[in-house]
Amino acid sequence: PFGLKPFGLNPPWPKSFCLSNRPYSSEFRLSEVGFKVIAELPRTPALPPSAMAMAALAALLSVPLCVLLLGSLVLDFDCVLRGDCIRGKDGSAFLPPRRSFDQTIPEAAGTAAGSRAIVVFSNREMACSNKTWEDLRLYANRVNATLHHVRDLQGPEFQDVKRQCVRTLATSSIRFAKYAMMPFFLQRYDQVALLDDSVHMSKFAPDIFSVGADTPQAVKGTLDASVVKQSHCDTYRVPRDLCALNRRLVNSGLLVFSSQHHSDLFDEPCERWQRAGGFYDQALFNAMFMKRRTPIYDLNGDPEPHRCSVRKPVIGSGGTVDCAAFQAWVGSLSGCPLLFGSQLGILSKSGRLAEVAPRACFAHVTRGSSSERDELICEIGGQMLCSSQLVGSDVPAQPAVDLLASPRVPRPLPHVDKQHQAAGLGSIDWESVGSRCAAAAVGV
Repeated sequence: PFGLKPFGLNPPWPKSFCLSNRPYSSEFRLSEVGFKVIAELPRTPALPPSAMAMAALAALLSVPLCVLLLGSLVLDFDCVLRGDCIRGKDGSAFLPPRRSFDQTIPEAAGTAAGSRAIVVFSNREMACSNKTWEDLRLYANRVNATLHHVRDLQGPEFQDVKRQCVRTLATSSIRFAKYAMMPFFLQRYDQVALLDDSVHMSKFAPDIFSVGADTPQAVKGTLDASVVKQSHCDTYRVPRDLCALNRRLVNSGLLVFSSQHHSDLFDEPCERWQRAGGFYDQALFNAMFMKRRTPIYDLNGDPEPHRCSVRKPVIGSGGTVDCAAFQAWVGSLSGCPLLFGSQLGILSKSGRLAEVAPRACFAHVTRGSSSERDELICEIGGQMLCSSQLVGSDVPAQPAVDLLASPRVPRPLPHVDKQHQAAGLGSIDWESVGSRCAAAAVGV
């Protein structure tokens, strides 16, 4: 009956054994002609496991579980501190809701001429979030753009991203999500404005898609205070002859792309998506700008020494701030359409924000604004009146050049206190500086 004898094989097990798959165990004996039941023996009831055995089993099972939980907590600890980690679908309950603006996502069947999108990746709640999103919605309606709030990796924006790349985003740094999702939108829209959730618009801000329309091949953005380093080029394998050392980086907080001219910027393998020279996605975007020699249209339109990028006034030895230098710095920011976080923080602390904000159109309220951040997030939109030269699509086009062709950043002056110049906003009592310099300005 086991199919052994016809093949001339002898069973390898003993000729007497037990099968225990029913209430009574039956003993069988093999013979030359088959098997027969010799006796039905009552099954002995199984004893419950002892408490000690159960405790030992629980301890063994808890070890791998604890390792997994601990690993998920310490993985990418910097994003845990930032509060913007995503750990798969189970973490979605802790994220802010995906904003719905009653706008549908078109199919990737070719971009419609003139179609526009404003895209924001945000997986966190910030101060006055509802007001910020409402301001963005109103701006998007005014410039005839579709506003998209992307909050996690589970949406359609990442459906064509390779699985290993999504894992890289989830386990390495979510900051590269901005780069990874761009092909999805460039396949559906003619122009895409990519914004950080810390960027705020004045209700008088110009149509950002029309500004610089005479240079459609250029990416629109603003130049940063930081410069290209060798580590940026090395990490992303920028050829030596294209590495724009010591030229200003493009800030990745506000960028406007064209599907016709910029789709080839988004093919960098995700194996290289990593922090480089102190930056995450900003280093990656700039590496691609260098590789493709992409022209950059600077929204601040400021030539070197590029006053709009200077985050702080000159700080002398011992952390002293000369009032003449401070007044000059405040004055230089008065013509900047976009202000950065550390600039806003100093202006707010020193009581000089009211002099500068009315001329601004956009504010990038980064962590550099320090303790002033929440207040700025809630109020800066209403303070910006956009009375600078960037007032509409009829503004003459600024020259757009690639990073390699842009001028090198001049070195700091010898008398600058580098330690205090590089320190955070709290290293100087800016309130006292503002009061002292205001009094000096009126001759008190």
